[in-house]
Amino acid sequence: MAGLLKRTEKKEDWWKQIAKDLNSMRILEDPESQCVQILELSYNHLPDELKPCFLYFGAFAEDKEVPVEKLTWFWIAKGFIRRVDKKALLEDFAAGYLMDLISRS
Repeated sequence: MAGLLKRTEKKEDWWKQIAKDLNSMRILEDPESQCVQILELSYNHLPDELKPCFLYFGAFAEDKEVPVEKLTWFWIAKGFIRRVDKKALLEDFAAGYLMDLISRS
């Protein structure tokens, strides 16, 4: 949540939407349901190009290290990474996507 607040524009409409999203979250005693709600809120506020990359973390076992090189190769193979600069490597763009996701956590 802190990453979301840190990285986005702070316009009044945006704050109203965040308040609405937070107010709509039910207080649940089940930790798994709480986690799903928080992940959903985070996902909904990601830029479109990061959404499939975020979801792909689900392909890895919970509470295990995610091999970065393997993850970024999967993203490239699945077509999630779009090259903006034709001179740059797709791996560099994938690393940038990963750093963006990490900074939002």
